Amino acid sequence: MAGVSPTPDLLSPFDDHLIHQIPAPLRSVETSDPRAYDRYWMVGYDVEQEVLVTIGGSVYPNLALAEAYVLINHRGTHASVRMTAPLGSDRTDMRVGPLVTEITRPMAEWRFRLEAPEFGMRLDLLWFDTMQPRYRAPEDGRTSAGFPPGRPGEPTAGFESFGELSGWLELQGKRITLNRDTARGTRDRHWGIRHGVGGESLLLGSRPPIGGNGYQFVNFDDWRLWADTVFIDTPTGPADLRVRSVDRAMRFDDARQFSEAVVTHHLQDGSSRELHFVRTGHVSTYMRCGFYGGPNGGAPGSGRWQGQLPPMAQPEGEILDTSQTEAKLALAGLTEHLCLVSFEGRTVPGILQTYDPIAHDLCARGSHGWSFL
Repeated sequence: MAGVSPTPDLLSPFDDHLIHQIPAPLRSVETSDPRAYDRYWMVGYDVEQEVLVTIGGSVYPNLALAEAYVLINHRGTHASVRMTAPLGSDRTDMRVGPLVTEITRPMAEWRFRLEAPEFGMRLDLLWFDTMQPRYRAPEDGRTSAGFPPGRPGEPTAGFESFGELSGWLELQGKRITLNRDTARGTRDRHWGIRHGVGGESLLLGSRPPIGGNGYQFVNFDDWRLWADTVFIDTPTGPADLRVRSVDRAMRFDDARQFSEAVVTHHLQDGSSRELHFVRTGHVSTYMRCGFYGGPNGGAPGSGRWQGQLPPMAQPEGEILDTSQTEAKLALAGLTEHLCLVSFEGRTVPGILQTYDPIAHDLCARGSHGWSFL
């Protein structure tokens, strides 16, 4: 007799497809680590309209939890909504609270819809990949040594891409229309085990995460920078280059948050690329408002981190004026800054990501690769 069949609540609609990888239902993951996760993240922007939108969602199979968030900044008005829910059996249903996320064409097109008038936000956006997503294996620098010493690190795999947006969003009743000619962005899909999931109690004595402090996401069309990799398309296929080291010279505002930078990337082939970043006004999205806990704590108000139980009874969020120093200080943490980025006479919009005020403090200490501009 074969092994005992799983109970019905372990099965999902995916289990009727011929896509199994291990002898277990597809809802199962290969680890019992509670920090196991599977997530999407998208940041889109129209620099001419001074608008930035960040949308993300995660599932935590071993916590039976799903979460999502939407952050919008239009000319310094920053609105956010975040929500969690019990994780259902149908992983094709990506709805969490008022956010409906659909994969309309895998590896090509997504749709995001939000109805959250109590938080000043509504949107209906289509995302279009314009670059073939690139796979990132766990050994590509994403597996770190664990803590305490001897414990395996947190392996993460996934893929990254750049693309365009169309549709509309509303912030406090003002509608902004986006079209593919001017609305650009980047996205990722990562899964594995994530440091920081579950809150401070699951840090196991290690330091809180600071995300990609100093990472950048820029699309020059013929080449693209995604964090630690330069994506290059050639007639014969990808010719991607890893970034081996980075020198950052940065300027900061009165809240010790990034305002301008000259960043030099030293690549694996021995070449270098110098980019000049200038922040667009006060158009930044603050990832603590999307559960990204770290040294400054968790989400404003509730203090929640990614993957923290139990599920919230109701969505939470806030609207703040991030042209004000007090608001920036209240939200400081991992931040996506909308910028104009220049390279060899060309200027395009892009994102520079910092953990504030740690980036400032690294420059003040003269840490390797960090200095004031």
